[in-house]
Amino acid sequence: MKTSPLLLSLGAALLLGAPALPAQDPSPASAPEAGVKVGSKVGWLADWTLPLATGGELRFAELLPKERKPGEKPETRFIVLTFWSCKCPWQIAWDPEFIAIQKEYGPKGVKVVAVDSNKPSHESLEEIQARLRKAGINFPVALDKGNKLADLFQAQTTPHVFLIDHQGRVLYTGAPNNYAYPDRVPKEKREAWLRDALDAALAGKEIHKASTRPQGCSIKRERKVRS
Repeated sequence: MKTSPLLLSLGAALLLGAPALPAQDPSPASAPEAGVKVGSKVGWLADWTLPLATGGELRFAELLPKERKPGEKPETRFIVLTFWSCKCPWQIAWDPEFIAIQKEYGPKGVKVVAVDSNKPSHESLEEIQARLRKAGINFPVALDKGNKLADLFQAQTTPHVFLIDHQGRVLYTGAPNNYAYPDRVPKEKREAWLRDALDAALAGKEIHKASTRPQGCSIKRERKVRS
């Protein structure tokens, strides 16, 4: 029986110590190329499940179900997805705003979801849990091991906010507002970008300022090892 040239070449490669085929990336196959902006569709998030800092899992499929019965209204109308940190002074200053938004807008179908993409050597699970207790965080905080979700979104800072509707469309990106430290900004100059976006979206109106520059601490990412 003749041996296929392809099999011979594969065998030779193995004998010569050629590298093995890479393992499949655990990220969902439906995930798009990196980079999320206003107008992007992120329905692929429904394929993602992340561990929660408090135990259990965050299943995005429960927030962005792929299928609904005709006439069925979504339980979650809008998701405020924010990349989060337990140490960043900017995030700590803004935590009360996210807590207030969840409390005030939650009954209207808004769900705040935080994702910590910082490497464990920078923020340990114990430190994250301690911050959740101290601040009285009332929204889920998920752990993004290897900062894969942050890379797909090209999230830059903590916080970095993405407002997403129930169809997976991104409506707003950027900072929560321009007054992380209220005592430094006069009331007449304060701009509540995220609240304005939420109010407009809930009323079915156009969001006039759909993108702002994110402000905060850089995400402390894991270094990618090139093969």
